[in-house]
Amino acid sequence: MGSSVVNTSRIKFHHINIFRSSLLSLLNSLKLIHKLKKIKCEKIIFLSTPKVLMYCLKNIVSLNKNKFFVLHGELEELAEKIVIFDGYEDRPKENIYKKIKKIGLNALHEKAIQTINIIDPFTKYLKKYSFRKLIEKNHDSSFNYVVISKHIFDNLKSKINVDELNIDYIHYPQLSNKNENLSKNSYPKFAIFGYGDSKMLYNLNLILKNLNIQSPFEIRIIGMDNRGTSSFPWVTFPSNGKTLTRNEMESLLIDIDFNLILYTKDRYSLSCSGSIIEAISYCKPIIHLENPCISFYNKNDSIGFECPDLISIANKIKEIVLNYNQELANIESFKINLEKSRDFLSPDNNLKRFSQVFN
Repeated sequence: MGSSVVNTSRIKFHHINIFRSSLLSLLNSLKLIHKLKKIKCEKIIFLSTPKVLMYCLKNIVSLNKNKFFVLHGELEELAEKIVIFDGYEDRPKENIYKKIKKIGLNALHEKAIQTINIIDPFTKYLKKYSFRKLIEKNHDSSFNYVVISKHIFDNLKSKINVDELNIDYIHYPQLSNKNENLSKNSYPKFAIFGYGDSKMLYNLNLILKNLNIQSPFEIRIIGMDNRGTSSFPWVTFPSNGKTLTRNEMESLLIDIDFNLILYTKDRYSLSCSGSIIEAISYCKPIIHLENPCISFYNKNDSIGFECPDLISIANKIKEIVLNYNQELANIESFKINLEKSRDFLSPDNNLKRFSQVFN
């Protein structure tokens, strides 16, 4: 589709340094607000919504500008509590030496920051406040909130007053990635792309082992977490625990037939998983468990197969492996629908929606 012309002359970008590792998160937020007060603008869009920042704006100091806060799961506390007794086994414990070896310097730095944030006294103080309480308190028309999927907005409407609190939604904006056209593989290849769920993957592999599939197939972990998979010969782990660049992840995804998404139905009802957006972006059909987020994007099995449990996923994998040549027609059909989904989520297609929300 053709690109739309966007007038960006009214949009200005300001880089503001805030030390993430500071123990005094309160002072960090006050410093940020002080700098924002000096910027001449009508609206400010916060791409994340830290509790401490919300607390400061609602209780300590005001910022007399229209504010838009993008929410990434802060309202999951309102989600219906679903107790799932899965009966699945915990994956084997990883050797501590291997764990330390696997953590790179960058990851170690991130872990250090996370630890500091945990012991930050003000962060600990804010734990007693629900996010709902923070956004409802001292609310006025200058506070606006944006969720990044329509399924979140639909689920929120029965739990909180979205009109009174100025909560709206955009479709998760997704740029189109190059869709490589490759000849078919000699055997089917599946992938966990990104973080995944290592416990669920471990249990899926246990079921696959019992199915004793004789034809070759591969489950490729395109990420850093392979806990509990070393004894399964069909699982490959190209990163060997190192952080992959985006280009490396993309190259490892090119020949994949299906992305596996193993999130259970108690997750992502009021947030959006990046896994489904990545699958749509790269036009990779999916096999997934029933889930409020993933199922929303896979209406009527349009972009892959939805399964009620891991046994069903394992049987679907076996069926694909044993009937790979026949399955290629399904894969092509899924890819056509994925391209439609990708176009729907493109910035070009969403300009009108963006304008409605941020005007």
